[in-house]
Amino acid sequence: MIVANQLTPLSRQDASRALAEAYARVTGGPPTDRVLALLLAQTAFETGRWQKIHNFNFGNAKADLSYPLVAQFRCSEVEQGVEQFFDPPDPHCNFRAYTNAADGAVDYIKVLQSRPHWWNGLQTEDPNAFVDALATAPKYFTGNPAVYKQAVASLFDEFRPLVRAAARGRRSVSLPSRPRSSSERFAARAAGSRAHGRCHSRAFEHALPWRATA
Repeated sequence: MIVANQLTPLSRQDASRALAEAYARVTGGPPTDRVLALLLAQTAFETGRWQKIHNFNFGNAKADLSYPLVAQFRCSEVEQGVEQFFDPPDPHCNFRAYTNAADGAVDYIKVLQSRPHWWNGLQTEDPNAFVDALATAPKYFTGNPAVYKQAVASLFDEFRPLVRAAARGRRSVSLPSRPRSSSERFAARAAGSRAHGRCHSRAFEHALPWRATA
């Protein structure tokens, strides 16, 4: 069924949560930090950092009209080395559509899993090997592999420390803390009374160029 095409932008945190939970649902276990960073890197490149994601389609997966929900929008494909643009209702413009991020993320993981060489490339935890696998027939994308690889590798390098930091934060929150003794409480109060400086922390994301989608 053809549904209205709409943008469904996500924050990095929401995209990361959806992808991690989807991976666990499909495989039965959580992704490693490097695998999650790879998933974030590829989907960020495909969807303009999730700001141009259409109908929660994380990987811009195509569809035929027999797919339950199909959204149509202008797109381009590289055929015989030449980029060509297509407009609806051309079949090139048929993309899978979902009603929420969870369903879109699960199907994206299943699409990668459907081709053993794509899935094995993901499990190498290496952006170069992953893109090489995606560029091997049957190919995931038709664009320039060198451009795709450079973008995914750069995004992977950006997201990996953020994924690690988030994982460390979750582990520290889950660790129970033992009650402090009276002497420890006294020492903490004394240290507090001597403290005069303030500590500031600042988190930021480096802006990278991304591949725009229609």
